[in-house]
Amino acid sequence: MELIYKRHSGFTLIELLVAITILAIVSSIGLTTYSNAQIVARDAKRQQDLKAVATALVVYYQSQATHAYPARTTWSGPNSLETDLNPPNYINQMPVPPTAGDYSYNGSAITYSLCAKLENKTAPDGSGVESCNTNCGGLSTNKCFHLANP
Repeated sequence: MELIYKRHSGFTLIELLVAITILAIVSSIGLTTYSNAQIVARDAKRQQDLKAVATALVVYYQSQATHAYPARTTWSGPNSLETDLNPPNYINQMPVPPTAGDYSYNGSAITYSLCAKLENKTAPDGSGVESCNTNCGGLSTNKCFHLANP
């Protein structure tokens, strides 16, 4: 008597479930990592934006006959820091925050304070993050990157 073997092609239900489970685990790890990378990138942009504005403020200060910083309390719009820095005179382009309301400026003739809301507990350059206070325009967050003139 001759035995005939039937060849089965395809996957069993268990094999499919195992493959789908592995794909789900790998994709969830990838999405979490991607999300964290986006947060770090946005925080790095905020930090670089404030440093660029601080440099523009130094140039502005040095170009004024009275050696004064802009006495403003708003970031953009009419009668704001943006109108004083007057792109492209002191800065090529006024930075736009990744989300509205993330930046604040508070300045007087002798001092200034720049702040940005951050999403992480530490700044991208590894520096500590402080709580925002009234000098930072009252940003409603406990994670804030702050720059002020020395």
